[in-house]
Amino acid sequence: VGDPTLERVRGNGLLLPFALIGAVVVTWTILALSSTSMVRLIMFGLAGGTLVLAAIRRWPIQSLAFMPVLLVPPQFVKVFAYEVTVGLVAFGIWFWAWTRKEPWIGKLDRLEVLVWLFFIWGAFTIFWVRDWWWWLFGARGVFIGAVALWVAWRLPRFVDPKMMMIGVAAGTCALALASLARAYSVGWFTSVHQTYMRRTATTLGWGDSNFVASILALMLPTCMFLAITGKGPVRLMGWIAAPLSVILIAVAA
Repeated sequence: VGDPTLERVRGNGLLLPFALIGAVVVTWTILALSSTSMVRLIMFGLAGGTLVLAAIRRWPIQSLAFMPVLLVPPQFVKVFAYEVTVGLVAFGIWFWAWTRKEPWIGKLDRLEVLVWLFFIWGAFTIFWVRDWWWWLFGARGVFIGAVALWVAWRLPRFVDPKMMMIGVAAGTCALALASLARAYSVGWFTSVHQTYMRRTATTLGWGDSNFVASILALMLPTCMFLAITGKGPVRLMGWIAAPLSVILIAVAA
């Protein structure tokens, strides 16, 4: 907070195209996770897309804090919404800093160096893998993780860190609610005595129940921090997100 970069880019409208991504993500999520009529799905999708467009137009830079919400949508065209968004944001940050010759663009934190070394080691294992598809899937995941860390380390120069924590809480709520919606759609609440339902009811397609629970566990400390130290709506979001994540961790893990 207080970085002069933040003041220079505040109100920048160059990231408006992210509104289109948001609209597509909202529509696709509703189509994938709901079982209601197509007309209702389209109406919900258009309403959600309109809200995303309005929010990003009003707060183009601060809206990037809510990227964790993009963990929820399923895969489309063999990629995930968060992968596309993280890649575009990383390129935008790099291009902005490169054109202005910012000194921090070429510096890596020690943790970033370790993650990139881990990626290089993973890429090197191509010489003895038995299944190229799974190697590519794993290598892509580690690469996206390294890029996401690079973005997260530099995004506070543009976005208020408190807003980023709110974005984590929003992502927690979205992920937990999507899991509950999935459980309800398959009848888990009326079949809790069936052991297999406990493992499959909260599976979202891109990750099984334990994977979803692990992500929620990583987000939980931020939600608890907001619930304890936040004020007004921020504290309320923390108090909503923390119990939701605890419930899903207890049920799904």
